[in-house]
Amino acid sequence: METKKQKVRLSINYEDKTYYTDAILHSKGYMKAKYTHLDIPADKAPEILVDLSRIRGIRIPCRCDDKCMVLIISGLSMLKICVENYRIMCREHVWISKKKDGMIYVGPIETSSN
Repeated sequence: METKKQKVRLSINYEDKTYYTDAILHSKGYMKAKYTHLDIPADKAPEILVDLSRIRGIRIPCRCDDKCMVLIISGLSMLKICVENYRIMCREHVWISKKKDGMIYVGPIETSSN
C-alpha cells in the first residue's frame, strides 16, 4: 500500500441494502495519522454509520469476512464494508467518529492488495 491518501471505492452492506461511495484510504504516518483508516463521506454512508459517529466516537467490535470487514453492532444487523481492489482487515475493534471536515473515521484497519 502506498504511504499517502488515496481514493478508493467502497461498498457498504447494511439491512439488505448496498451503498456505494468513494472514500479516502489514509495510510499510517501520512499527515501524522497514527493508524491506517478510512474517511467515508457522511452524506453517502448508511444512516446507522452516521448516527454511531455522532456519539463522540464509539468503539465497535469487528471481524474479517473474506476481503471485507464486518462491524458487529449490538442489537442491530451487521454492517459490512468492502474496499474495491483491497482486502480490508481489522483486529477486534474499530473506532468510528465524525471528523471536523464531515467525514466519518473508521480505523484502525489493515489493507492488502487483492
